[in-house]
Amino acid sequence: MTFFTFTKDMSDEGVVVTPGVFEVDGTVIGYKDNATSMRVKGPSSTNDPAAGADVQSYAGIFYNVAYTNVGTLETRFITGGNLEMDVALQGPHQVQIAAVDDTQTDGQVWVASKTNVVFNMRADAEVASPNQLIFDRVSTGTTGAANTSDVEVSVNAGNLVFTSPVVFPTMMTTPIYPFAGLPPVTLGGMILVTGATDGASHGPHALCFSDGTAWISTATYLPVAA
Repeated sequence: MTFFTFTKDMSDEGVVVTPGVFEVDGTVIGYKDNATSMRVKGPSSTNDPAAGADVQSYAGIFYNVAYTNVGTLETRFITGGNLEMDVALQGPHQVQIAAVDDTQTDGQVWVASKTNVVFNMRADAEVASPNQLIFDRVSTGTTGAANTSDVEVSVNAGNLVFTSPVVFPTMMTTPIYPFAGLPPVTLGGMILVTGATDGASHGPHALCFSDGTAWISTATYLPVAA
């Protein structure tokens, strides 16, 4: 298959064509009214579900009125890939995502995912970190506007450790459990227990902390009682 045909030697103008290689020592400009793009095509791995399928990457300028649903303009530069392939942005030293231009007053980084967002810190190449920071929604059964559940921040292993003071601009709430369904004891944990009777003056609720062996009521400093 022939992709490029030249009627004269272009090497003096910075264009070199060899079997399987097209080099340009300079600038390549493509122009089209919407969907101006550069695309790279090839087969997928034979080990993938769609073995040997044609996959294609793209990088270009597109415009669509729907882009302003979450963006600021109808015109975008988009880079990515079609079905049956992952897309990775990687570099050996540093990868930056910046929405900063000193001539503009806006500049937002927008991140969206169909499931959760997972951060792997101090990881090796192509190896998941054993301790990951995970952002998700409390309810995972629906997506989009139908999911109005709270945002959940968790780790898959170990603890979520704050090494600096944490300031809550609004009220901080404690997990609530009925006395008949107390969670496993976790040293340093704090919960609010309903159905507790740790003195009539304290009502039917008890704020409790864990000493590693039991849930201790802050009213009596004894294991919480029903």
